Amino acid sequence: MGLDNSGRHEKMSRLAGSMFRPNQGPGEEQEASGPIERVTLADVAKCLGVSAMTVSRALRGDRKVSVETTEKIRTLATKMGYRRDPLLSALSARRGRQIANRDAYTLAFITNWPTRDGWMAIPHYRAQFEGASHRASEMGYWLDHVWLRERGITQRRQSQILYHRGIKGLLFAPLLTAFGHFRLEWGHFCSVALSHSITHPPLHYATSAQFQSMRLAWHHLRHLGYRRIGLVLRRNFDARVLNQWQAAHQFEQIQISPRDRISSLITEQAATPDQLREWIVETRPDVILSIVPEHREMLADVGVKVPNEVGLALLDLTTPDGGLAGIYQRPQAIGAAAVDLLHSLIEHNETGIPQTRRGIIVEGQWIHGATVVQRRKEKREPA
Repeated sequence: MGLDNSGRHEKMSRLAGSMFRPNQGPGEEQEASGPIERVTLADVAKCLGVSAMTVSRALRGDRKVSVETTEKIRTLATKMGYRRDPLLSALSARRGRQIANRDAYTLAFITNWPTRDGWMAIPHYRAQFEGASHRASEMGYWLDHVWLRERGITQRRQSQILYHRGIKGLLFAPLLTAFGHFRLEWGHFCSVALSHSITHPPLHYATSAQFQSMRLAWHHLRHLGYRRIGLVLRRNFDARVLNQWQAAHQFEQIQISPRDRISSLITEQAATPDQLREWIVETRPDVILSIVPEHREMLADVGVKVPNEVGLALLDLTTPDGGLAGIYQRPQAIGAAAVDLLHSLIEHNETGIPQTRRGIIVEGQWIHGATVVQRRKEKREPA
């Protein structure tokens, strides 16, 4: 049963008065005036002379409401102390997903590689897309691939195309090189990146835990009896993850005996067989950490038997089937987590470049594969 006109006027007067009432300190007496009345959409609507539906749409960022009206509604709602009812919000979200399953919304999976499908050659990135696509479908979205290097289309023009298609959520695939920049019209979109390779603007992100992954690999290799643990890595690959692999590797190096510390092989391009052979002769590693599966064949080519002479562990396994040892970074889980975060941003209308950046880190899993063995413990003289 609703309030009559006099009751409604009295309630609005109390609400308006509370907007300018200073907060009482912890030692001050407060009036025991009964339960606190929740400010409703209807209350905000009444003050502005609009419908409750208009207020609801404005607070959800519906583009059918003008920018000017939306700003007025949000300002007043904040002053009046309006808060979304969490139970009603959950029910609304559930209904929205049920409707969306019949008429799905679209999210854009943004790539910016030199070729349209170049990113698909990287199993990790392809698995991220699969995980994101599956979770998007569960939540009532389509995930549509958008390549930013279409001939004759600038990023500003692409922003307009996405906006007029009604796409509000953007998911950014990892880039080929580090320190990537984008120049989209950010105010129209909610955005999440799938890596650290984008440095401008600083977007929300979901990615793997490279620092923890390196430390996890070290833990298991040391447990297996490996002592001289070497790292072979391309500089650009490490830069794309903010140098976390090298940082964690160096951290572990200083924890062990100086005689077991060896220099890393960091190259500008892919390491050649000659480079790999020379480094092995010089440093004498008993296990190698890498992110390149082809290093297994390369080691065989230079006369190194894996795992009998030198072990091999990858920091980014393509599959967790045990054919190779190392870290499985759960790329599908990363893709799913990115969609979860993007959906939350859309629900709360958090468009534009975030003032406070948030990130989801998905920890990897150690896989004991055929390229490492349990080594016999050696009796060693004190250092």
